Amino acid sequence: MKAAPARLLPVNYPAYQAIFELNRAFEQVIAGLKTLSEFHFFGRDSLKANQVMVEEIRALANHGLLEILSDREFCNMVYYERLRLKWQKRFKDSSEVLFDAKHCKRRLGKRNPKQRQSSKPFTK
Repeated sequence: MKAAPARLLPVNYPAYQAIFELNRAFEQVIAGLKTLSEFHFFGRDSLKANQVMVEEIRALANHGLLEILSDREFCNMVYYERLRLKWQKRFKDSSEVLFDAKHCKRRLGKRNPKQRQSSKPFTK
């Protein structure tokens, strides 16, 4: 069975940077809620509930975004793996031919010319 063609689906640095910025914003919101909880006139339970909701939204957002990125990166890995194997096969084929030729030449060169002519071993 022939494998499906792999497409290159670039994921550029700005996509990862945007996710970082989003997470930094979530951290700032959480830090703000913690700061507000230091004032005794804000309900700590209410602020803690809000923090939990923000954490949940952050986790949901990261999960969805990273799932998309993971799928794209997987396709890119398959694309580049196939490209590497193609080049590796081309390189390996030519190098094996050269290795085999050099190996045969060395083996023939090490033999005594008299031994190549006669199959009988030399005895004294």
